[in-house]
Amino acid sequence: MNVKQIFKFLIAIGISSLILLVEFETLSKGGQYTLFIFILAAILWTTEIVPLYMTSFVVLFLESILLPGIVPGLSKPTVFFSQFFSPVIVLFLGGFAIAKGLGKFRLDAILACNTLRIVKGKPKTLMFAFMVLAAFLSMWMSNTATTALMITMVMPVLKSVEDKKYQIAVAIAIAFSANIGGMATPVGTPPNAIAIGMLADKGVSISFYEWMKIAFPITAIMLLVTFAVLLLLFRFKIHNIEESPKLNISCIKFGLNEKIVVSITLLTIVLWFISEFIGLNAGIIALIPLICFYGTNILDKDDFRTLDWDVLMLMGGGMALSEAMKISGLAEWMVTTSGVAHFNDTYILLGFMILTFVLTNFMSNTTTAALMLPLALSVIKDPLIAGYTVALTASMSMLLPISTPPNAIAYNSGFFSVKTMLFAGTIIGMIGMAIIFNYLLMM
Repeated sequence: MNVKQIFKFLIAIGISSLILLVEFETLSKGGQYTLFIFILAAILWTTEIVPLYMTSFVVLFLESILLPGIVPGLSKPTVFFSQFFSPVIVLFLGGFAIAKGLGKFRLDAILACNTLRIVKGKPKTLMFAFMVLAAFLSMWMSNTATTALMITMVMPVLKSVEDKKYQIAVAIAIAFSANIGGMATPVGTPPNAIAIGMLADKGVSISFYEWMKIAFPITAIMLLVTFAVLLLLFRFKIHNIEESPKLNISCIKFGLNEKIVVSITLLTIVLWFISEFIGLNAGIIALIPLICFYGTNILDKDDFRTLDWDVLMLMGGGMALSEAMKISGLAEWMVTTSGVAHFNDTYILLGFMILTFVLTNFMSNTTTAALMLPLALSVIKDPLIAGYTVALTASMSMLLPISTPPNAIAYNSGFFSVKTMLFAGTIIGMIGMAIIFNYLLMM
């Protein structure tokens, strides 16, 4: 038992409870209780006094005991529990199964290995190829695993060259590309799924294809911009690395299990793309890889246990909080009392984008999205733009090694300093926000 941690937890509850002592003329009792839950969740998520996923359970517990019977029309807490196994959660669970299959049979390594063999000897081509590959893999699997693989695969090349600027550019490029790639698909990173789930609660349905129709072009533009900026910042002089004696890459064989995993993965992706045309929810389609992989023992019980359940619980907590804010009237009250309705939506959107960018560089992008999305969807008139803005900006974690695991992995390669990443990340992050902001306003 950690007495100090318990003490901090009680202090957080005490501070949050102060809001219950305030008398609000226009806020209902249910709304006030929800505000208390929101403040407590914000404190716990930002300070990590308790594990992030545990905060989600705190949110669920408090909503279940405080709101039923007080919020009009809410007699049971079922609506909050359902958020933890909603179609969005199942969608991400299916994505985790695909990532687990790709990783277990080293299909990502096969792809990386063959890419390296094709483009070796051409420094700029190699750098861009690994950026594209890192972004592509991050669309479907953990960006942490992607970065670890990419850095491992390219390390012999980087160590074989004497151009320090090339080493810096490639290491940073891989980390940033892994961050950017997750923006493109609903299963690429939790903020995307959280946004889709919260928008669904507001009656705005986004299919897999519809998400990619908006997010993929932004991802592609961001990738090209990142490549160009890094070339300008780190003007390496190396022209050829083909004859490096340290370059010794061995590939993995493509067997029956690998073929099955690839086939099921491709089938799932195709069905996700056409889900709105065949009338199937993306969450239902996500059950296919789960059933096929675990039902045939391609993935086993240990693989199931090691899925990122903590991430799923964090997502569920964020969506449960958003649901409570909506049905208790807190969201509407925030808009009315804050006076933001009188401000230009463009400035409000920009403010949320900047705040999200700052937060996501000092705390997890999932936590940032869980915290910011309910507020943005309450305040900004166009929920679609609000959802995309916060979700996509939450993936712009590029300032520091602590901002995201890919950054930390690249930093641990030893090729660059924190100051170097901060410099490059600030420039690319600012340009990235400008791209997201202007692209979404043109929708």
